[in-house]
Amino acid sequence: MSDSQITIFYSWQSDLPGSETRNIIQDSIKDAVRLLRDTVDIEADRDTKGEFGSPDIAQTIFSKIDDCNIFVADVSAVCRYEATDKDGNKKVKYMPNPNVMLELGYATHVVGWDNVICVLNADYGAPEDMPFDIASRRLTPFSLKDGKSKGEIKRYIKGVIQDTVENILENGKRVKTGFSDLRLGCYDDGSISNMLHPIEVSNSVSFVKHKTQILDESLKLVEQIRSMKITEPSELLNTEAASNADEKQTSNATAIIRKDGSVLTPVTSSLKLNLFKLQRVHIKDEDRNTIIELCKNYLGIDIYEDTDFFNIGNLERKYDLMSSYSYEGTKDEENKYNSIMMLENNLHRVRMLDWYATTFDGLFFIPLAIENASKVYDEDVDVYVKINKGVVEVIIPSKELINPDMRGLEGLIYEEDVIKELLMMPESSDISYDTDISYTLADSLAESQALVRAQFSGAGINGNPRYNSDDYGREIIKYIAMPKAKSNDIEFEFSIGSLRAKEKKWLGPALLINPLTDNFHIEYSIKSKNSDGDLSGIVTYTK
Repeated sequence: MSDSQITIFYSWQSDLPGSETRNIIQDSIKDAVRLLRDTVDIEADRDTKGEFGSPDIAQTIFSKIDDCNIFVADVSAVCRYEATDKDGNKKVKYMPNPNVMLELGYATHVVGWDNVICVLNADYGAPEDMPFDIASRRLTPFSLKDGKSKGEIKRYIKGVIQDTVENILENGKRVKTGFSDLRLGCYDDGSISNMLHPIEVSNSVSFVKHKTQILDESLKLVEQIRSMKITEPSELLNTEAASNADEKQTSNATAIIRKDGSVLTPVTSSLKLNLFKLQRVHIKDEDRNTIIELCKNYLGIDIYEDTDFFNIGNLERKYDLMSSYSYEGTKDEENKYNSIMMLENNLHRVRMLDWYATTFDGLFFIPLAIENASKVYDEDVDVYVKINKGVVEVIIPSKELINPDMRGLEGLIYEEDVIKELLMMPESSDISYDTDISYTLADSLAESQALVRAQFSGAGINGNPRYNSDDYGREIIKYIAMPKAKSNDIEFEFSIGSLRAKEKKWLGPALLINPLTDNFHIEYSIKSKNSDGDLSGIVTYTK
């Protein structure tokens, strides 16, 4: 049997007339196989069919049940007997063929009830008359006495078989004993679903949660800033007076007389005067207006009339080569200034997240997950995903994938970790990534290049960007999957190092597509060290 083949095993009996049971069911199976052969590799099997010599019949049958995907049993009653219960009441009981029942019991263990079809001719015993173990299951009864033709009955049984095959194609073939059972789909509330749940990036759970955390922190900062009561700043020297003081300091500097009698007058560096001296800390009007606007838009708080909000007293600072800035003033003044700057940074960050999220408007962001549903450890897992080109347009991750209005800001988006915050899926004790996808060896090289740019071009200083669109392009490919080149269909490949029993993992970068139809599906196949090489399935999207 090939990896992609679906095999139907038929367990039959010869106690009843073949024209009323065995042949009807067998013809229905053959009709189903003929109907489905155009879409799936399928075959029918039974007892010792295809075996040569004098095989062990029981062992051959059990081996074939082990290998089958669908088990069809004729459970028509072949005998009946009268039984008496504990109260002395007599009741007629019906019994299917004992060999069929033995094979059915084995099949339910290895194949599972979902892939078992129990057919019976109700003229010899109704479903409710069957032994309890099968009477409580969904049976497929038919009758030749209710006016239906054999052709109608065969079509009915054929339809049940067809539905079972389609269920296997949708959910994957059952896994044989001793092998791992790996399943692909969308992570949905702790389970892996075969229904696609595309994410709208701007409304994703992780994005909304992260954004809410920033806004909650910002609300606390506003309350913290309002609670800090700072003394009104005292009058300082005006700019002209300060300038005169600097000039006086320069003119009063001691002259240096050289051996040849020449006089050198020291000139104090303007950079030193302006950069390394204490200067009053001011919050620019532009920054104030921005904070006021963002507080109103994102927090619903109007601080325009709050005249004390931006009061930081007599705080001064000077530049320190070793530690950026050092401050002189009260601790409350410094804390309030830092809180205002943190608030501005938070609100700018939220605005940038919102703006950048528009890059993905109208697109489906699909993070796939894989689960080892078995008790068998597995490793070296390779996953192959395929989508028909006619139903979706795949979006290629590159430095060009950005809202056109944000071009030129790629380096800033990279530096601020916006991509990671927006596109990386949350990890928990229930699901995680196989490796840290946020870091690659290429990042180390790129960081070295950024340091070189900083040294020779002033990148990262005075607003000059330290990073560029190349860094952005390298970052986004970590979170959005790149399709294989030169393929008739849209194909992706993923690798997972290992999966413990019952473990779930994100597959890696997510698919980003533009849907062209209301319904489509993703086909997948999985190869691994401890699977039977026959793992495949379909994940479906329905609008």
